[in-house]
Amino acid sequence: GCVLSGAFAQKYGAKKIAILALALSGMCCILSPLLFYVSSPWLLICIMLLWGFFVVADSPLFSTLVATSVRPNVRGTALIIVTCIGFSVTIVSIELLSYLTKDISIYYMLVVLAIGPMFGVLNSLKIN
Repeated sequence: GCVLSGAFAQKYGAKKIAILALALSGMCCILSPLLFYVSSPWLLICIMLLWGFFVVADSPLFSTLVATSVRPNVRGTALIIVTCIGFSVTIVSIELLSYLTKDISIYYMLVVLAIGPMFGVLNSLKIN
C-alpha cells in the first residue's frame, strides 16, 4: 500500500492520493457489516487485504506533505508530531472499540472507525 500509493502520488500528487486512500479506507469501514455475509474465505481475504492496503497507503503521503510544507529547521519536529498524532489516534480507536463492545453489535463495530477517515478527508480538503 505504501509503495503503490507513493508511485501514484508521483504521478497524481501526494495530497490527491492521500485523500483517496483515506476515503476508500472510510468506505471499507462503512461497508464492514457486509463482511459477515461473505461466504467465500478467499473473497474475504482479498477484501481484507484491499482494506489493509487503503489503511496504510495514506501515512507516508501525509509525512511527505508535512516534510515538504514546513521550514527545514522544524521539519523533524513536525514529522514527530504528525507521527505521534497518528499513533495516538490508533491507540484511542482501539480503546474506544474495546469500550463500545458492550453497547454495539460486533456487526457494526468497525463502522465507528469511519469517523477518523471522514475527519481526515474533510480536514485535508481545507489544506492548500
